[in-house]
Amino acid sequence: MKKFHVVYAVWGDAFIALFQQLALPNLVAQIERLDAADRPRYSCKIYTTSGDARRLRESAPYAALAGLADVELLAMDDAAAENKYAMMAEGHRRAIAAALREKAVLIFMSPDSIWSDGMFPVLQKHAENGKRIVLLPGLRVVKEEVAPLAAKRWLSADGTRLKVSSRELIAVALEHLHGLTRSLIVNSDEFDDRWPSNLDWKVGQEGILARCFHLHPLLVDPAGLESLPTWTVDDDFICRLPRAPGDSHIVADSDEITQFDLSAAAAAPEPRRNEDVSLFRIAAWAANHATADQRRYFKEKIYFHVGERSARWEAVERESDRAVRTISLLLLARPLLFDVRAYLSRIKILRRIYLSFKTRFS
Repeated sequence: MKKFHVVYAVWGDAFIALFQQLALPNLVAQIERLDAADRPRYSCKIYTTSGDARRLRESAPYAALAGLADVELLAMDDAAAENKYAMMAEGHRRAIAAALREKAVLIFMSPDSIWSDGMFPVLQKHAENGKRIVLLPGLRVVKEEVAPLAAKRWLSADGTRLKVSSRELIAVALEHLHGLTRSLIVNSDEFDDRWPSNLDWKVGQEGILARCFHLHPLLVDPAGLESLPTWTVDDDFICRLPRAPGDSHIVADSDEITQFDLSAAAAAPEPRRNEDVSLFRIAAWAANHATADQRRYFKEKIYFHVGERSARWEAVERESDRAVRTISLLLLARPLLFDVRAYLSRIKILRRIYLSFKTRFS
């Protein structure tokens, strides 16, 4: 039977406070949802600092979690990390190494996220059916607006458990989308193609259709990995794994599993509306920043929805299909396009030289 390591990397006052208040109670509810016979298969590994570990041990949600599953607080005081991403990557590398030693499957959680109820049985079923990788996107919401709302609506009276359905989670997200997510909505006045890691289409208040280059590797079986990733797990980790066709599963419907990240409003970019949506610019970005795997992810339709999907989704699906086909063709044609661009550039240079000589000697 497979073992599972549920992994967090979390440190610092702001993230520890949010983790204790919402994410940790959400984890307690997820573990509690498992059959009692399955709980011993789950170990929770929290990579943090020694000072933050002391704070976590004193919290009621931590005590509740320790009563349900094996929990380790692993200090990373020795990590020489120049920024938060490097620190997170170091925590994840240590988690991957531990999973390889113990022949466990990894579940990478975020300390600033809330997940829909019942995610672990779904992931367990995929792992037992031979899936080595489960990927999904998420939405980003405004922390200052959603954190108090989540605590009021979904947190138990003793503050140790937080449970929410996928559809209720999406309904709240649609009302409180963060500026980073709003900047990816193609059919809005805020779309910004400077970093189009995902393209989203809003379908009124029914939901969002997403086409994503970047997906979060939620579940990963690292067996056979020969070298640890050098950066974050959504960067070079997956491409290092030995894989076969059919090893991966993309969560394409929020009813299966969904989540949102709570981010400070100040983290939103300055709004910048382009005159038009340039599929050529998006293709150029993808050529430089998306791996072959991520270009395949982009072809998958992913649905975030609060109810049954109405006929309104069909027009949005067609629009997104056209965009994906065009961007995919531009990616295929990129070498030819750059050859043509270089040829035209040389023609312009030669013309300027000719005109310069013509002016000088006429």
